[in-house]
Amino acid sequence: MDTRTIRRALCAALLAVALQAPAATLYEQDGVSLDGSVRLAGRAAATCVAAPDADEATQANAGQPLHVWRLDYGVYNGSGRGLSQVTAHVRIESEWPPCSSWDGPDGSFPGPLEWAGSFKTLQRTGGLGPGEEEGATVYVLAFHDQQPRFANWQLDYRFGEPSGTSQVEAALPAEPESSPPPQPMCEAPKDSLECWLELTNQLGCYVWNDGYTPSEPVSWSGSCADGLASGAGTMAGTPVRFVDGPPYERGRSGWPPYESRGTYEKGKKQGQWIEETGANAVHQGPYVDGERHGQWVERDSGGWVGEGQYLNDKPHGRWVTRTTDGRVYVETFDRGKRVE
Repeated sequence: MDTRTIRRALCAALLAVALQAPAATLYEQDGVSLDGSVRLAGRAAATCVAAPDADEATQANAGQPLHVWRLDYGVYNGSGRGLSQVTAHVRIESEWPPCSSWDGPDGSFPGPLEWAGSFKTLQRTGGLGPGEEEGATVYVLAFHDQQPRFANWQLDYRFGEPSGTSQVEAALPAEPESSPPPQPMCEAPKDSLECWLELTNQLGCYVWNDGYTPSEPVSWSGSCADGLASGAGTMAGTPVRFVDGPPYERGRSGWPPYESRGTYEKGKKQGQWIEETGANAVHQGPYVDGERHGQWVERDSGGWVGEGQYLNDKPHGRWVTRTTDGRVYVETFDRGKRVE
């Protein structure tokens, strides 16, 4: 048995002990793996609660038992090299329980309970040394035997010496000269549909935005290169663009702040992004140079699903909308304009 095989076997054993359940590998490359496990933590441990003004489907579920599932996930560095940066995103899904809230349990689990349908970010800012791992746990409520699952995931890492582990004292770099901000800049109180927005948590670092809202702060968990957001991370409070697009966008003047996860290149979104709004809607699809471009899937917490193509940030072609009561709507767009 070679060294890498032994290391992988040891990784599986260590992770199984740490997560207290057999782990499955969700993604692996270069010896760096994202692993996850799902197990039943409490049968009928909570009860569905329906608000007085809830719809009929929710009212019918009042008093129904809810199971609690434990989902563990973690990143293991089996590459044999150090990682200077590690970020993992996972989405947890199950059939959405039609309840307004739940009753119990009180303090029976070491972590808070929540519904499925949320994104989780696991980040080791200092990196991971060879053989090290980083993990997290979430407890999810679900009806009967509707087992939650890891539906989407993304793993980003960078090879390099983890911070704080180098035995060589490096000389402090010279203070870099500040470069002028990119133009045009987003400036309150004037709205600008296309401008460079300065991050509130990284002053002097900018992201491209074509739906600027002056009152919203914007933070970025990733890095910044030459004054522009770069690499993988989480964006919080990103203003949302509005076009004459799918039904959920019509007549809306704004969404609550939300989080999105993906990659920036020179300050513009590139590749696959997962976006979760404050209204519990989830959008997933690709960006090209800061514009939605390609196949997107957009869901809300009530089970509404819309699928279709974007062309240069505008709906284009056939869009299909499905509702929880089985209705299907089909619309056709030509570069953002609805075709009758």
